[in-house]
Amino acid sequence: MGSKSDQEKVFRCQAKFVYNHGQKPTLTFVTPSNLSSVLYRFYPLLIIVDGALSNAMWVCEDKCLPFIHLVMVCFVVNLLTFTERGAGVSWVSLSDIFMCWLGLMSAFLLLLTFAYYVLTIYQDLRDSEPPTLDDIVIVLESVLDKLGTMRAEVLGKALDTRNWVNLVKLALFFTPLHYALMKVVTIRTYVMWMTILAMLYHSTWFQCTLKLFWRVYAVRKAYYTLTSLFGDNRHIQRSPLIDAQTAIDLCHSFMYIPRTDSIAMLRGHRLQLHLQKLYPWSESIPTSSRNDTAQPHITIIDLTIYENQRKWKDQGWSSKMLSYEKPSFCMKIDGRLIACKSPWQFQEGLPADWMWLDDCWRPIGWIYSDTNWLVTGDRDSLESFTRTKIWKRRAFKE
Repeated sequence: MGSKSDQEKVFRCQAKFVYNHGQKPTLTFVTPSNLSSVLYRFYPLLIIVDGALSNAMWVCEDKCLPFIHLVMVCFVVNLLTFTERGAGVSWVSLSDIFMCWLGLMSAFLLLLTFAYYVLTIYQDLRDSEPPTLDDIVIVLESVLDKLGTMRAEVLGKALDTRNWVNLVKLALFFTPLHYALMKVVTIRTYVMWMTILAMLYHSTWFQCTLKLFWRVYAVRKAYYTLTSLFGDNRHIQRSPLIDAQTAIDLCHSFMYIPRTDSIAMLRGHRLQLHLQKLYPWSESIPTSSRNDTAQPHITIIDLTIYENQRKWKDQGWSSKMLSYEKPSFCMKIDGRLIACKSPWQFQEGLPADWMWLDDCWRPIGWIYSDTNWLVTGDRDSLESFTRTKIWKRRAFKE
């Protein structure tokens, strides 16, 4: 029978801590000191901006606070009517005085609230431990995510304003509309409604209302009809359907293969089989410039057809597309999407002097995207409403 000390040794175990197991290394050791110093000085400003964005997007902890700020800002904007109503009037009503008092008090409270919020942040940072670089980066990422969300909600699929033609069209379209609006409503009403719209735009219920309206086909049709005036949908040609001869004439990506001694005597089907052995699907075909085409050569072209589908509630995935969207089958030539027939109908129109290098069309798997054709992945998901499959086939001519 062992002693007591021997029994204690049996149950004795040693523990060892494992550092950085499954975690990323801290940014303190990999960030330059001057950059860390700059981020530390900007940390209070980042917290203030993050709180202001949370308030503007109605995602702050106190759900009633954005509404209170909205009401107070409306009282401040209402101060514009005091001088407007008082002009040319010898007396001021009691209601105007009361509204003026509410506006002044709202402006005073908003200023004090903002000053108190800023002082509280600096006081808390002074009394608490200094933030780590990871904490600063987390707040910075939060600010960037909120700014990105606001940009996506406000601009959406923005027009290309770098084109001066679109800028002129925007000015010609909105200037008469803005002038007529200013003639109908007063400055106070205009500023009031624009302020309310700006402060309510990012709220959850307002965004849900916009999405409900977006589900109405007439609203979508009107939107894309308006944006088509600025060249948004002009890159899509729906009619007439392009055929094989026109596609070859418009395409500029030809591949020229010199006719070497090994294929000098080959013609027709034998030449096709030999080219398939030399250049299978897995290998790229060497290209040459047009200046080298004076010698005997073989011209090869790679034709690509895009098949587009949309997901419908009752039918599932279908080739039925909305009128303003991409065609069911199309080809991309010179940056434009030109509608065409299906690959099996398209192949029937191949010119007589061309032959198919490949025996059949090679499909590339479906690429899924959302309703705005932004790619979501190669698998179907809840946010996938459209998808695209690529069909490729090569043709050659002696």
